[in-house]
Amino acid sequence: MRTKLSILISVLASLALLAIAFWWAPLNQDEGWYLMAARRVSQGYMPYRDFAFTQAPLFPYVFQFAQPLIKTFGLAGGRLVNVGFSLLTFFLLLRSLRYFTPERSRRFATLLLICLLGLNVFQAQYTVTVKTYPLAAFFLSLGVLGWLSYHQTRRLRTLMLCALALAAATATRLSLGLFFIPLGFALLGQRKSEGEKAWISFGVTGLLGLSLFFLPFLLLAPEGFKFGLLDFHAARQVDSTLLLKAGFLSRVTQSYFPALLIFALLLFRWKSWQPGLRTLAIGMGAVTLLHLLAPFPYDDYQVALYPVWVLLIAIESAHQLPASKQIQIAPLLLASCLLFAFSSAQLPRWFSNGQDRIWIKTKSQSDLSLLREKSKWLHQTFTQPLKEILTMDTYLAIESDLEIPVGLEMGPFSYFPDMETEKAEHLRVLNLKRGMELIRHSNADIATFSGYTFAIETPWITQTPLKVRQMIFDLMMEKFTPITNIENFGQGPTTLLILAHPKLNQRTHPY
Repeated sequence: MRTKLSILISVLASLALLAIAFWWAPLNQDEGWYLMAARRVSQGYMPYRDFAFTQAPLFPYVFQFAQPLIKTFGLAGGRLVNVGFSLLTFFLLLRSLRYFTPERSRRFATLLLICLLGLNVFQAQYTVTVKTYPLAAFFLSLGVLGWLSYHQTRRLRTLMLCALALAAATATRLSLGLFFIPLGFALLGQRKSEGEKAWISFGVTGLLGLSLFFLPFLLLAPEGFKFGLLDFHAARQVDSTLLLKAGFLSRVTQSYFPALLIFALLLFRWKSWQPGLRTLAIGMGAVTLLHLLAPFPYDDYQVALYPVWVLLIAIESAHQLPASKQIQIAPLLLASCLLFAFSSAQLPRWFSNGQDRIWIKTKSQSDLSLLREKSKWLHQTFTQPLKEILTMDTYLAIESDLEIPVGLEMGPFSYFPDMETEKAEHLRVLNLKRGMELIRHSNADIATFSGYTFAIETPWITQTPLKVRQMIFDLMMEKFTPITNIENFGQGPTTLLILAHPKLNQRTHPY
């Protein structure tokens, strides 16, 4: 009874947190260019060849089917799709508990899964944020389900499902491809007892899946494919590399502390873990190490891994902890996770724009609400219908259902100042010359200038010199007429200056 009540409370609290995160989680620049890539694919364009894209290719091909939802609800439509994939992942994990935990411990394992996954504020934020993580987590969870099923049933079809799902996860988030290595070696090590069919089926299916997802782009757009998946990320340069990596470890520890603590305790019983779990844990360790070694490691890289990590913790805890202890600690587990969620460092970022000296700058509305409001305002302000916007705040184009010029699909990461013009044209990005020409010859109805407009020199992730930014700003002021400023807009936040082409007529003057 005590565990049942704890499960009910944890479910309600998790749903409440997810709903709050959906509306209040801060905007992220990635949301705009991911959804713009999906729009381009829905229009018949190909990533790497027709527009720049710096992630694995599957995301825009999946999200192209959500275009009617995004056209109707804007960025919120994209967030809804992510929530859908996250819920599918959650149900896959629950199904896994049904088959891989003893019946007497299933309620406790369910409670542990919900508390660690559903009551984590950091995870909730990136569950709703339009990035690759929920889709990648769904495919990875499907692959893990196939892997664990094989260790119970020895059916090759579940192993083939595992390989195909891992290929899809890799085609969504490239780093997840590392899972193939420990799983493949584990099957090779078992070939004397299990025969040759297992590792051959796994290897061939995985190879076919990877070929299906990657080979067309490698053949049709080899330079753009290599640049987007490898060169762009390898060329990132930062100062204080060791400090940055220490910060990654610190923030990951803060974000996932309860799971880390339980996992550390379970490591003392490493040799008695269930079949297949140790191999998965090694895979997660390998992917985490790869994330740490990245030139610019973001702590949210771990979001796609976390649901599977929690599944392993729930399964192993159900086996290791006596049933009497599970009943006793269930309320304590729930209370601890609720307290951890309430004390999360992420929450203040949802409801404030930082601090001005001793004053907290509390938000009067969420970032998403402000985006929706200003997008609606754009269409209501002018007598002519709007078609195109020149902006690097790409989520404004998505929310307003406006097109952007070719070359700006990657938002603030579209600007490669030192790239040769011929190469920039071929890769569908902008150097300084192409950027100036784009502005000078633009026929866009609306333009914006914000803290992200030609402000980031990629691929190094350094600030654009002030004199260059001033030159670009002056050119935009020659081409367009300033209309209004929007304070505290978007990721960051920054001030967004909205400009209009002189051909447009305003219904009312905003000043």
